[in-house]
Amino acid sequence: MSTTHSGAAGNERNPFVYVVAALAALNGLLFGFDTGVISGAMLYIRNAFELTTVFGVSMSASFVEGIVVSGAMIGAIIGAALGGRLADRLGRRRLILVGAVIFFVGSFIMAIAPTVEVLIVGRIVDGIGVGFASVVGPLYISEISPPEIRGSLVSLNQLTITSGILIAYLINYAFSSASLWRWLGLGTVPGEVFASGGGWRWMLGLGMVPAAVLFLGMLFMPESPRWLYEHGRESDAREVLTTTRVESQVEDELREIKETIRTESGTLQDLFEPWVRPMLIVGVGLAAFQQVTGINTVMYYAPTILESTGFADTASILATVGIGAVNVVMTVVAVVLMDRSGRRPLLLT
Repeated sequence: MSTTHSGAAGNERNPFVYVVAALAALNGLLFGFDTGVISGAMLYIRNAFELTTVFGVSMSASFVEGIVVSGAMIGAIIGAALGGRLADRLGRRRLILVGAVIFFVGSFIMAIAPTVEVLIVGRIVDGIGVGFASVVGPLYISEISPPEIRGSLVSLNQLTITSGILIAYLINYAFSSASLWRWLGLGTVPGEVFASGGGWRWMLGLGMVPAAVLFLGMLFMPESPRWLYEHGRESDAREVLTTTRVESQVEDELREIKETIRTESGTLQDLFEPWVRPMLIVGVGLAAFQQVTGINTVMYYAPTILESTGFADTASILATVGIGAVNVVMTVVAVVLMDRSGRRPLLLT
């Protein structure tokens, strides 16, 4: 009798946890949007600025383009390096708020950039926000989610990354296609005006929208219960669990948090213990090989690559939508299978 009750309780869900996870997953959307939007904007930025001199140093135009694109990666390295420490010090929720503000400011700087140097600065600032988001987004979701659906909810972050890329590609197309504007009944503001003048500014500046939504939404979201407990705020942690779990799960999960924190008092050196080493190699190796395949180059330069094969600007941007769509579809497949089939079979596949 009691076993049946326990199983039923374990299957119950507090719907608010889905709201919290979905909002936090907007961190991934910022990441994806930044990745996708620069690919289309770059086709027009090269016509807006003289890309042969940066900070008084003469360079080739292609090298300057590379600096503009990779400026976000420079910022992301800084943000990711600082993100873990700041998440522990400030709290997950506060760092998400800070990251949203930084991303908003970076997008604004890029949208109004009068010179390529200011544009690069905006890209770096934007990248810092992306770095914070890449660290704290999945961390917050994992700590706010019930264990039995944690995998699926954390993978929402990856889904919003790929969705952000697709949305950015669609926005790029919208601001480069006169026919699309006419189809939407906006023929008085043809795409050519945006493309030749400031269309790329709209592309980059629209990143302020998801940043603002994330910031405003997180103002009403709770802090991670684990972080609260680690900082001696057990009653607050219990209160958060009360709002994100059904009543029968609260005390059990609080005990689980206590036990997990008690047993996780290791050091960095523990990562190199023989029993950990294979998992470390696989985890780091997967992350490294994912980048070495060149997928990021495709995401950042797909329109440029297609343009070099003879596509027109608008056609090359439209063609990238297909890349983004495949990315989203396969991420949905992974989300569905994550908790159903297990992590290892999915990785082997």
